[in-house]
Amino acid sequence: MKYPRMKRPTFKSGVRGTRYFIEFPIVQKNVDVFPILVAVKQVISENKTNGARIKHDDAYQQDDLMSYLLDYEVDSTTARGAKSGGSIYIRGAKGETYDNFKFVVEKNTDFHEADAQIILKAYEEAFKPKKDLKPLGVGNDNRRPNQSSSKKSKKGIADGLFGNNQNEGEEDDSPEAVLERAGCTVFVPGVKKNELDWDYLAGYDYVKRDIEDTVLLALTHGHVYDQITQGTRMKDETNRPKCILFEGPPGCGKTTSAKIISSQVKIPLIYMPLEAIMSKYYGESETKLAEIFESAQDLGKTILFIDEIDSLATSRESGIHEATRRILSTLLRKIDSFESDSEVLVICATNRKKDLDPALISRLDLSVRFELPDSKTRALIFQRYAKQLSKEDLTKLG
Repeated sequence: MKYPRMKRPTFKSGVRGTRYFIEFPIVQKNVDVFPILVAVKQVISENKTNGARIKHDDAYQQDDLMSYLLDYEVDSTTARGAKSGGSIYIRGAKGETYDNFKFVVEKNTDFHEADAQIILKAYEEAFKPKKDLKPLGVGNDNRRPNQSSSKKSKKGIADGLFGNNQNEGEEDDSPEAVLERAGCTVFVPGVKKNELDWDYLAGYDYVKRDIEDTVLLALTHGHVYDQITQGTRMKDETNRPKCILFEGPPGCGKTTSAKIISSQVKIPLIYMPLEAIMSKYYGESETKLAEIFESAQDLGKTILFIDEIDSLATSRESGIHEATRRILSTLLRKIDSFESDSEVLVICATNRKKDLDPALISRLDLSVRFELPDSKTRALIFQRYAKQLSKEDLTKLG
């Protein structure tokens, strides 16, 4: 063995949406990311004959926080002449005693030998013994890695990036807990305060009929849709709406309608506001968005409601920022993966449909328009909040 005293961290692997990932933590004194990046780039350079090249790289650093990204590609092993893309992330924080970093490789199912070389080389560079430095768990350093530090704020930042250290106690990793920590709100059916019906939404009879005929029927009688598909289409694929857009001015019942759908069909509703995914750290917004989608999928049959989708999916033709472009790419990939999963319904809300990216619009199965309330609807709304008024007063107010 080349380095007998090398520390061996626990590798973690799995699937995030449509991509596989392999990652390992780097928790030790004085982590130097630069040699790891150099080693990875060297492996990519050595595999030029296999079509390997770096497509994009970026770095971010603020105080003790660091984030590095390498987007690369290599020849596909399944499709001759095609390329297989991947992403390498190194993110972490410098600590008072120990630094806390994570090395991540994300790829589709098409893995190449070069990908394995990248992971092994990064692992070797990160954990090979260094002169006068002992990695965590080697030698006579008896300080526990999760021992309290005087700089609690730095520890909190590291926890925000990577989750709490497992040695500090088991953390609730259920989908509901993950979503709530991410800033989402989960409306669980069966709770009295969450029980709503169409009477709660005043007016909008045409919208209610449209939703009942297209969305509710697909959720409550999905087997009928499946039978129609099997009897009419060459390929057995779902024809139920999986991605729906609610469009219209603010305050016209888009969010309320989503809650009513959840209550009517007795499945959870996940409300994802814009602030749930936005982060000032490079790459964190895409990661948070992916985690929310994955947790929603773990819940099983559920509704994911994305508010203000126009802020995340602005048309790329208008020259959007690179960070927004990456969030949009992640969103489109996740919606594609959800469309193949009959258990999750994605509902997006916007008041600026014209600003949406064409790629997102092409993925919509249905668009429901909420207009400003007419005089009759306004009278019904006033009736809900001022039931003491007479019919004549309501008509005048409407």
